[in-house]
Amino acid sequence: MTEDISENDLVQWQNSPADDFVKILKRINDNFEEYHVFDHVDVNSRRRIQIIFRERFQESSAIRQEVLRFLRILARDRQNLDQLLSSSMIQDVLGVGLLGEQSFEFDWESFIQAEMCLINILFNSNLARNEFNETASDLLLNRIRLLCDTPRSSSKQRDIDDIPVIGQEIAFPEKSEVPKFPVEILNNEQMDLVAFYDLRIAFVASAQSKDLQLQWLKNGCGVFLKVLEQSFHFPEKLKQNSQWRSFTECTNWTLRILFNIFCYSWDDSVESNAKQCMLLCSKIVTLENIDPSLEQSAIDVIAVLPLSFEWLTPKVQYVEKKDTDLIHSGRDMTFANAVLRALKRRLEAENNERNELLGTFLTVLIRLSSQVKEARRYLRLLVIPPLHAADVERRPDDGAELRNRMIRLMMSISNTQDLAAEFIFILCKKSVNRFVKYCGFGHAAGLLANRGILNALNTPKHLSDSEASETEDYKAVETQVNPVTGCIEPTKENPFTEMTEEQKEYEVHRLMNDLSKLMNQGLITPGQIGKDGQLEPVKHVLELIKDGDAEPDKSDSEDGVES
Repeated sequence: MTEDISENDLVQWQNSPADDFVKILKRINDNFEEYHVFDHVDVNSRRRIQIIFRERFQESSAIRQEVLRFLRILARDRQNLDQLLSSSMIQDVLGVGLLGEQSFEFDWESFIQAEMCLINILFNSNLARNEFNETASDLLLNRIRLLCDTPRSSSKQRDIDDIPVIGQEIAFPEKSEVPKFPVEILNNEQMDLVAFYDLRIAFVASAQSKDLQLQWLKNGCGVFLKVLEQSFHFPEKLKQNSQWRSFTECTNWTLRILFNIFCYSWDDSVESNAKQCMLLCSKIVTLENIDPSLEQSAIDVIAVLPLSFEWLTPKVQYVEKKDTDLIHSGRDMTFANAVLRALKRRLEAENNERNELLGTFLTVLIRLSSQVKEARRYLRLLVIPPLHAADVERRPDDGAELRNRMIRLMMSISNTQDLAAEFIFILCKKSVNRFVKYCGFGHAAGLLANRGILNALNTPKHLSDSEASETEDYKAVETQVNPVTGCIEPTKENPFTEMTEEQKEYEVHRLMNDLSKLMNQGLITPGQIGKDGQLEPVKHVLELIKDGDAEPDKSDSEDGVES
């Protein structure tokens, strides 16, 4: 149970000697450490605590360390957090982290507490975000660049000649002085830890400020691209289950920052940076045995970049025999293959809770298939290859093939179901008949209804000279396939076989009466396809009677209704 902070406690905090104050705060912090909600600390107490902290913050590094720890812990709870903070208090936190207008004497333990505290208060406090954006964002960028440029040394003391001069790439206000960060006294492990926390701070700050996103898009993007590019110096550290977890996490936070920057802001002047970002992210995706979290983050970034995907499938002039599997119609399909394999691995996991994360994979595949026809043809062969008779012996969503898994994803309750349907529809070259053939009308109806092209089912098909979707053994059983389920149904006894014509007519009238009752009671609302291809409600049961069905054309189709 959390310890309450009484009026007597606050008086003791204010008047106790420095050493006693440190002990009291440490005891409180140890008690609070495992909690995330602090509604028992009321508004008045928070205001008193803020005043006490401001008065005693300058006394010693030990006090600063415990004060920062206290702020970090209570900043987990957004409720009334700004009552605990003030503009000057936030500047003190930034100062200990060497990111403020006034810096304190460097102390490693206090510095790390300030870094961790900043992550929490930036996440939950508008006041902290505003102060950070005004005074510290450029300083943080410069320090990230400094840590990136400073070579790691085998000795604890770093040669001063190895430390790059800071303040050359980022423009600072005229009155501000760039704080000197003491990289010369830090070992490699400490430098990596600072880089890790700095990137987390940058991520939290950029995630919640559109102004900062636009600012970093123009003058900070190059810094993060440089950090990302340097990660390729040690590709073995990016692999799954790598012992270099901190290295992987730094790369991951960098990718997430780039996502924040490019997702919500854009400027034509940064197109070259965006292209470099796309190529670096594609390189991550194509690495063998890449860490799944890095793979996910890289795909997330690619999905939001408003660039042509032709760069990801470059044309090749000379092809070695060993690479022919990844060359299709003169283009390199290494990236397309890697994205599809990554999607397949996640689908094979059958984890419905993580289906929400597949959206960016599908978005990338959709854009790739839409923009590069060679990529569409290549992916079509892998996802929906020509049908065989054995493929229609079971339902389209039943099986372990990629097509089966994709159709199951179409039927899932997630935000990816529409993307999965869109991807398959594009692979079918937006041919309604082909889409229904691969998925079954029951699975395809949702997308067709949303697009208003249900009436395209009766559109005559056209032969394709370039891409066949059927095999000879499939054609032999095609007429047996139920178009609704997309498979050959088991033979069932016809219930009308033993009925007389009078009995059949009686059953028809009974069915119509039952439907009419349900409609009148408002329990069901049957629909029919209107002239515009959209579903429209039926007002009377007699409207459900069709005049006749269009004759289906049995020719193979590649071209269809474009929408």
